[in-house]
Amino acid sequence: KHFKVNTLQEAEKIMFLHLYASNAVVERYVRYELTKHQRNALVSLVYNIGPYAFKTSAALKALNRGDIAEFKIQAFDPRRGFVCAGGKHNRGLIVRRAHELNIWEKGSYYTAIM
Repeated sequence: KHFKVNTLQEAEKIMFLHLYASNAVVERYVRYELTKHQRNALVSLVYNIGPYAFKTSAALKALNRGDIAEFKIQAFDPRRGFVCAGGKHNRGLIVRRAHELNIWEKGSYYTAIM
């Protein structure tokens, strides 16, 4: 969305600031020890869903308890994760969560069309 109303340079700066803020949210609220790839997956998630949704989520609570199976369901599952927009399941969000789960689990940043 930033590229529609801003120059490329402005949009990149906005995206960088949002990513920086998302990283700060992960740093502040996550108590579970993360690998580099897990942190990257979480920063992507926070960037996309927003800090408030993440801070108040069942996913964060499960992660901080160390319940990784429940965390992955709450965060990335195509039925129960952060996959709805306007109260409806959104194919694009389902695909995005699948990519983030792939980063979380495998450190793979490959984004083949699903």
